[in-house]
Amino acid sequence: MADEMRLPNLRGDGSEDPDQHWFLCEAVWSIKQVTDDNIKRAQFSTTLRDRALSWYMKYSAIQVRSLRDIKSALSAEFQKPKSESQCITELKEIKQKATEAVWEFDQRYKTLIGRLSYQIPDAQNKEWFIAAFLPHIRVPLMQQKVTSQA
Repeated sequence: MADEMRLPNLRGDGSEDPDQHWFLCEAVWSIKQVTDDNIKRAQFSTTLRDRALSWYMKYSAIQVRSLRDIKSALSAEFQKPKSESQCITELKEIKQKATEAVWEFDQRYKTLIGRLSYQIPDAQNKEWFIAAFLPHIRVPLMQQKVTSQA
């Protein structure tokens, strides 16, 4: 029966709970009696898809991380806001990272927008989106007449 147990996949699209994902991975490792951290890291990385995989590739490229560090970073990166008001706060405070491509930032921003159960006004969306960019991108955008996030 243990051979039939498979690790779950995590897409990182905001619809999954990263803590639950990690708990299920640990349960499978326990059942299969996997104790080697290198094997666990390798198996964990094969569960990631889409945004979660992109995040992990960048996160693990710098150095080999401990499972504890991976678990903490996973939870911090993909934890859902407790409420929509927290999501709005995150949207207001989100910033493009220094090494982050515009496309990657756009994906993070769209993931937050996707968590809302209602549509925010285009003008507000545009304002928050442009304000979050690095200065060398934000300033030229503010000088143009941008009509939408697209």
